[in-house]
Amino acid sequence: DQELMAAMAKGNAGFVNLPIVAWLFLPFGYFSGTQAGRAFFLSGLFAIALAWYGGTLWARMNQRQSVLWLCLLMCSGPMLYSLKIGNTAHHVLAMIIWGLIALRASRPWLAGALLGLAALIKLPLLLVGVYFLLRGRWKVAMGGGIVCALAVTAS
Repeated sequence: DQELMAAMAKGNAGFVNLPIVAWLFLPFGYFSGTQAGRAFFLSGLFAIALAWYGGTLWARMNQRQSVLWLCLLMCSGPMLYSLKIGNTAHHVLAMIIWGLIALRASRPWLAGALLGLAALIKLPLLLVGVYFLLRGRWKVAMGGGIVCALAVTAS
């Protein structure tokens, strides 16, 4: 707490995200700094595996295409950098892909909820909700809107 107050006193008090989003990272607080970094890195690898598998399902890839997709994911500079610095981009990618899978499976509420959760972590993705509103995909937009409203209320 004192370290946070010292950082805020230096002028590092800009808006990053809703406070409720910090609860997603609570389990990492039970580890030491090094252990937490390793655990988050492993969660990132798991998220990439989910994104890879989901991408193969969504695009209906054959085995060769699936291997190429994995190589693209693991050789992507932004993806590697995201893993290196402990970013959440790969987690959000998995949510987006599984949201698209839910959309294709005619599960608009689940798709909206997953896309809404992704938007809570990466705020510019809120524009995806605007897209679904403009397209008249009310259930998708409402699924994401409910997740966002609950997060705002809980914060």
